[in-house]
Amino acid sequence: MDSKPITTNPEQSTPSVDLQTPETSQSVLVELRTLTALAKEQIALFADMQKAHLGQKAVLSFEEASVYTGYKESYMYQLTSKGQIPHCKPNGKSIFFDRSKLDAWLLSNPVKTTEEIESEAMSYITRNKKGSK
Repeated sequence: MDSKPITTNPEQSTPSVDLQTPETSQSVLVELRTLTALAKEQIALFADMQKAHLGQKAVLSFEEASVYTGYKESYMYQLTSKGQIPHCKPNGKSIFFDRSKLDAWLLSNPVKTTEEIESEAMSYITRNKKGSK
């Protein structure tokens, strides 16, 4: 496959490519897809690093708490305005979260597993058999 090289004109800030040939267009498209995939990987890595950092902070800003919980900021505003999530407003405007209280809130109202429910049911039946005293 004969492809024309990408050349850079010193007066231009971006390389110039002859996209008239299908081979060149295809190779540029492949390179763009590769670069897009790499950019997405870098963004995901940065997000993971940011979340790991948030797990070490004791106090989170509103935006950090949104990232930490994975909730959209609009939903976080709803929760804070309804008083459904523990938060602080030290100056009456900015919203902050104690990460340990946020963790406790996130883990509140646990759902029992099927095994736990069955175990409790068996214990109840054993304790409350009719005819036993």
